[in-house]
Amino acid sequence: MARLVEAACLAQIEETIAAHKLAGRVLLLGSREDTADFMQRAAILVQPSLHEGLPLALQEGMFYGCACVATRVIGNDELIRDGTTGTLVPAADPDALAQALDNLINDPAQQDRLGRAASAAIIEREMTAGKMIEHHLALYQSILPLAELEVESATKAKHYSRSD
Repeated sequence: MARLVEAACLAQIEETIAAHKLAGRVLLLGSREDTADFMQRAAILVQPSLHEGLPLALQEGMFYGCACVATRVIGNDELIRDGTTGTLVPAADPDALAQALDNLINDPAQQDRLGRAASAAIIEREMTAGKMIEHHLALYQSILPLAELEVESATKAKHYSRSD
C-alpha cells in the first residue's frame, strides 16, 4: 500500500515540478543511504509536516547543525524551541513557511546561531544514535537478570508441581 501511495505522490510531485519549470532545480533522489552527507552540507532543513510522530529527519538535521524550520505540530514542537533551536510556523500556512525561510536565507548569522543551538540541544538531550544505543543496551542488561530469575522460578514451579 505504501508503495502505491508513494508512486501517486511522486507523479503529482513530478507534475508540479514540470508545471513550475523547476526541472533543473529540484532533484528527486529516491531512497538513499547517504542522507547524513546531505544534512552535513545543508544550511537549512524544512519539515512542513501536517502531522508527525517522531520527526527523525528533523532530529538528524538538528544534530548536523542545520537551521530548521518546522510546522508547529506534535513531535516537531517537542524538538524545537522556537527562536532558540529553530523556527516553528503554523501547520498548513505556506505564507508563514515562506517568510520563515526568507528570513533564514537572508540572515546567515541566524542560520549559524540556530544550527549550533539545535546541534547542542540534541547532544545535550542525548538524542544521538550512539547514546540511544547505549541507553537501550543498558535497559536490556537491566531487564535480563529479571528475565533469568523468572525462567528459573517457572522451572522450579514446574518441578514442584509434578505429582510423583
